[in-house]
Amino acid sequence: MSLNKKIKSLLFLSLFLFIFAFYIFKQNTLPFFSKDKKITSKCWNEINFKKTKELLLKSPIKSKIPFYEYYKQEQLSKGKTSQEIDKEYFYKTRKSYHYTRNEMFVLFYDNGLKAIFRGIRKNFSKPYNLSKNASAYKISEFLNMKIVPPTVLREVDGKKGTVQLFVENIKYLREDLKNLSLNQKNNLYLFLFLTGQTDLHHKNILISKKCFLPFFVDQDGLSPQTQVQWGEIPFHYYPIKENYVKFDKKYYNSVPFEEAQILKNPSLEVLKKTFSGLSLYHINQLEKNINDYKLGSISFFNYKNSYFIQEPRDIYKHLLPPSPVKTYSKKMIKKLEQIDEKILKDLVVGYLKQDQAFINGFLHRRDLFLKELKM
Repeated sequence: MSLNKKIKSLLFLSLFLFIFAFYIFKQNTLPFFSKDKKITSKCWNEINFKKTKELLLKSPIKSKIPFYEYYKQEQLSKGKTSQEIDKEYFYKTRKSYHYTRNEMFVLFYDNGLKAIFRGIRKNFSKPYNLSKNASAYKISEFLNMKIVPPTVLREVDGKKGTVQLFVENIKYLREDLKNLSLNQKNNLYLFLFLTGQTDLHHKNILISKKCFLPFFVDQDGLSPQTQVQWGEIPFHYYPIKENYVKFDKKYYNSVPFEEAQILKNPSLEVLKKTFSGLSLYHINQLEKNINDYKLGSISFFNYKNSYFIQEPRDIYKHLLPPSPVKTYSKKMIKKLEQIDEKILKDLVVGYLKQDQAFINGFLHRRDLFLKELKM
């Protein structure tokens, strides 16, 4: 073989090895599906969300296990006792019935996928939670935030519910929240702000250990009843004696945040006196939150025969964005600017399409954010 032919062969072999190495690298770092459709991506947010959504919706399910049993097996393998797990996992007053014991399952697909199934809660008269969880995913995906894992509506063993991609190797968000990047914190707060989230705690916002990426897993707290100014902790709406107000566009522009009062070191008796129109259940819940989070004070105001009480969640204090607004992608902002009532109703599913209060609130808060951005 001549020297030129040897050089050409070596160049061809080098090119082949380079292409092969690049292909292997790409398989281990970016989304791809093998012939059996098993996901082998490095980070959960790098997978092909569109394809994963279709697989969650249509692929055969091999088996399922109650989420609590899955969680218990995982903790037992780490050396915890059954008694320790039960004490940590269940609320003191809810041992006989707990949502995640009875209506939440881990699904195992034939193709290797794993997902979380949430059924309709027995104490819910309508499947509100299904609409909220599926809608939150679609909004997150439209804005290219990658905050909510792929979520679909699906019937499993004759029961309707949401199926959400199971994110492996997670950790609960407590001390790690402050270690998130500015961009991660800003996106988290913006998503909460736009969608009106209220049910925030360290088991709803999780972090993927492998990539240190935050994500939401429970959107039942998505609500038109949350009132918030940009960069502030939201207030939750409590109607007095079922006197519900109409959340129209005019309403959102007139909420008197400036009239908020501070209630210092509130005891149960002080709470009963201050919020005399609320049910004892709501007052007890409020006292529980105050004690759990060791709050020295709470803010509130009264408007249109309703109370608005600031959410006593310590998770917010680490998320409040800096002023001026920073680190938002131009692509996401452009998408947000495109959203109008029609697009938003196309994004959400189920009853939220008819929930004008949610539509109005989302668009109102979107406008507040864009205004802040321009300033």
